[in-house]
Amino acid sequence: MSPSPGSVFTSLWQRFNSLSPWRAGLLTALGCLACCALLASPLLETYRQRVLATAEARLTATSLAAASSVRRDLDALDLLVSIAVQELAQGQFSIARVYQRLSSSIIAYDKGTSSRNVIITNGEGRVRLTSVITGSSFDLSDREYFRVHLENRASGMAIGHPLTARAWPYSRIVPVSWPLRSATGQLVGVVMVRANVDLYARMFADLLADSEETIALVDGSGELYALDARHWPRVDVAPPRPPGLDEWLRSGTAAAGDMKLAEHVVSVTEVGELDLWVVAAKPAAALLAEWRMQVAIAIAASFAFSLIAGWITFVRQQNIALLRTTLGQAEAAATQARLAQAKAEESERAKAQFLAAMSHEIRTPLTGVLGMADVLASEPLGPRQQNYVRSIRVSGQHLLGVINDILDFSRLEAGGLHPDEVDFSLTTVIVQVQSIMTPQAVEHGLTLDFDPDPQLPPVVQGDPARLRQILVNLIGNGLKFTSQGGVRVTIRRCDGAARDWFRFEIRDTGIGIDPERLKGLFHAFTQADRSIARRYGGTGLGLAICQHLVQLMGGRIGGESRPGQGSLFWFELRLPEGDRSLAEQQADPDPTSCPPLRILVAEDVELNRDLLLAILTKGGHSITFTQNGREAVEKAAAEVFDIVLMDVQMPEMDGIEATQRIRRLPAPHGSVAIVALTANVMDTERRRCLNAGMNDVLTKPIAWGELYRTLAGICRPAAPTGDAPAPAVPAAPDDSLAAGPLLDHTRIAALTKMAGPVRAAKFLHDALVSARELVAEIQRLKDDPAEVAKPAHRLAGTAPSFGLLRIGILARAIEQEALAGRQIEHLVGELQIVCEATAQKLARHAPEAEKA
Repeated sequence: MSPSPGSVFTSLWQRFNSLSPWRAGLLTALGCLACCALLASPLLETYRQRVLATAEARLTATSLAAASSVRRDLDALDLLVSIAVQELAQGQFSIARVYQRLSSSIIAYDKGTSSRNVIITNGEGRVRLTSVITGSSFDLSDREYFRVHLENRASGMAIGHPLTARAWPYSRIVPVSWPLRSATGQLVGVVMVRANVDLYARMFADLLADSEETIALVDGSGELYALDARHWPRVDVAPPRPPGLDEWLRSGTAAAGDMKLAEHVVSVTEVGELDLWVVAAKPAAALLAEWRMQVAIAIAASFAFSLIAGWITFVRQQNIALLRTTLGQAEAAATQARLAQAKAEESERAKAQFLAAMSHEIRTPLTGVLGMADVLASEPLGPRQQNYVRSIRVSGQHLLGVINDILDFSRLEAGGLHPDEVDFSLTTVIVQVQSIMTPQAVEHGLTLDFDPDPQLPPVVQGDPARLRQILVNLIGNGLKFTSQGGVRVTIRRCDGAARDWFRFEIRDTGIGIDPERLKGLFHAFTQADRSIARRYGGTGLGLAICQHLVQLMGGRIGGESRPGQGSLFWFELRLPEGDRSLAEQQADPDPTSCPPLRILVAEDVELNRDLLLAILTKGGHSITFTQNGREAVEKAAAEVFDIVLMDVQMPEMDGIEATQRIRRLPAPHGSVAIVALTANVMDTERRRCLNAGMNDVLTKPIAWGELYRTLAGICRPAAPTGDAPAPAVPAAPDDSLAAGPLLDHTRIAALTKMAGPVRAAKFLHDALVSARELVAEIQRLKDDPAEVAKPAHRLAGTAPSFGLLRIGILARAIEQEALAGRQIEHLVGELQIVCEATAQKLARHAPEAEKA
C-alpha cells in the first residue's frame, strides 16, 4: 500500500525541520528564487501585454481625435465652397462675386490660423481669379486636381496629391478642389483651395503624449500628406517619413485598427470616405523601457526576497516555540475582534433602522401639519385664529428642528454627510439667513444686524446649504440666550494669500458663558448648566453640529465669552471664487414660470394629498391622485402624464415596485419623469429610489422651492396638434445623455449669418429630414449592433454640424455602445423622443427665421 500525499508531505517537513539552520536557510533561499522566477515570468509578460494594450488604446484615441479634426475641417470647407458653387449654378452670383465670398468666408473660418488663397480657373484650366498668381494666362490644365473634374471623376470635393506650388514662395501644398458647372452641367471652371496642413500639424502635435509618438496623414497609396508639427516644423517642405508609417505599409495591413508590429505599435483611423488615413505610431522600445526596468527590479527583488527568506528560516528554527505561543494568542485576539465587529455592525444596523423609522413616522405626519398650517395661514383669519396657527407653526418647526438636529448629528457621526462643491452667491445666502432669522429677532424684541464685507465676490464655491445651517444655528443660539440688545453678524474676506478664506463672526449681548465651560459646549448634548436647559430648552446639539459641519468643510470654529458680557462665536471657511452663470442657474424658479403640467400623485395619506392639491393647483397644474402603487401603475399605463410624484411607503404596492413596473411600460408611458416623496432622509433610501428608476428624490417635509425647481426641469410646451398633450421628454438623472439643450444656437446663428435666413432654414429642414430617416434606420437595425453603428455614426457626424446638438450626442452614444456590444434599446427610445422634441422646437423658431 503506497503512502498518501499527506503523509509524504509530513515526512518531508519533519526532515526539513531536522536540518541545521544554515542548510535550511540555503534550501529555502534556492526554493524561493525558483518560485519567484516561476511566478514573475507570467506576471511580467502580462504586464508587458498590458503596457502594449494601453499604448494601443492611447494611440487609438489619438488617431480617432486626429481623424475627426481633419474630417471636421474638410467638411466645413466643403460646406463653405458648396454653398457658393450651388449659388453660381443657380445664377444667383457671378464668378467674381463667388470668388469674393469664398475668399472672405475662408479668411473668417481660418481666424488667422492660416493664409489660404482661392484660385478659380476657367473650363480650359487657365487661372481666372486669384490673389497669388499674376496674369490670367497661367495654365493649370495639367494639374491632377483640374483633370479630375474635367474628366468628371469627382462630382464634388476632391483632395489631390501633395505638390509644389508654381507661384512664389513655391511651397508644398495639398490642393482641395470643386467643379464649377453651369445649369446644363457643363464644366465652366474649377475652385481650388489648399488644405490647411499647417493646422493639422499643430493639432496633431497637441495630441502627442511624448516626443516618441508620431501622427501622420496619408492616402491609400501611402503618400504622406501631413505630419505632427513636433516632427515637421517646416510645413512648406515635404515632411520626413516616420519609421512607424513605413513599417505599417510594409506589413500590408491597409485597414483601420490598431496593431503591434515588430518595432512599433500603430493605430490607423480612416478619415471618412476620403481615402485618407491617420496613422499614429510609437516605437515599441520606448514603450517597453519601463517594463525592462521592472524586469531588473523583479530580479533584484527576487534575490533580496530569497536572502531574506533564508535568513528568516534560519531564525525560525530557534524561535519556533515562541511563534506557536504567539499564534495561539493571535487566534484568540482575532476571535474577540470578530465578535466585537459583529456586535458593532449589529448596533449600526439597529441605529440605522431606528433613524429610518423615526424619520418616516414623525416627519410624514409633520409634513401634513406644517403644510396645512401654511395653507391655513394664507386664508382670511381673525386675530385669535392667526395666533393659533402661529403657535402650530412655531411648535411644529421647533419639533422639526429637534428631529433634524438628531438626524444630522447621527449622520455626521456615521460619516453619512458629504459637503457639496457648487457655485453659489454668498450674498444670497446672507439675505436668506437674514430673512429666516429676522422674524425670530423681532418676535423677541431684539436687533439682528448683518455687516458683510463690501468686497465679497459675486459667486463662491462651496456648500450653501451647510453654510446656511451653520449661520442659522449660531444666530439662533445668540437670539435664544439674549434678552436685551441683539446679535450682529460680520463677514470678512481674509487678505493676502488667504483671500479664498472668509471669517464669519456672530456676536450677541446675551448672558455669556464661563470661559472654562466654553470648549465643552462643542460636545454633543452639552449646555452650560442644567438651569439653562430648563429655561431655554434645546438638545445641546447645535454647536456640536456646527463644529462637525465646519470641520467637514475644511474650516475652523471657536468662541469667546464672559458671563454677563455676551458671546462671540466665529468660524472660517475656504470658499474659492466660482462661475456667476452656474450660480444663476441654481436660483429657485418662479412657481408661475412653468406651464401647466399633468401631474400624477401617488400618496396614501389624505392630509398630504390635500396639501399637494392646494399647493400645485395654484400653479395651474392638473392633478390626478392615487392611493397606492398599484393604482399609480394603472393610471400611468392608461394616461400620459408629464411627471409622477411617488410616495415610497404605500399599501398594496410601494413606490419602488410601482416605479419599476412603470419603467417597463412602452414609451411615452414608461419614460415619464418620476420623483420620489419620502420621509426617510437616509442616503441608503435615496440610492434605493434612484436605482429603481426614479429621476430625483424629495424629502418630507417638502421644500417647495425644490419641488418648483423639479417641475421647471421638465416643463415643455404642449404638442402643436391634437387634443391630448404630447409626452414629456423625461427628466433624466445628472449623467443622462438626454439632458441638456436640444439645439446649438451659436452654430445655427453662424449658419444663418453665412447662408442667409432662407437658406439656413432650408439647411435645417433638410438636416432634420435626414436625421429622421437615420433615426428610422437606427430603429430598424437596433438588434444588429454592427450595422446600427453605421447610421448612428453618420447621424453623429452630420447633426451637430447643423446645430442639432442633442441628437448628435445620443447618436454618438448609440454608436459607442453598439460597437462595445452593449444594449442600446433605451438610447434608441430617447433618440426618437429627442428627435420629435427638436422638430417641435425648430417649428417654433421657423417664424422668427422668416422675419429675420
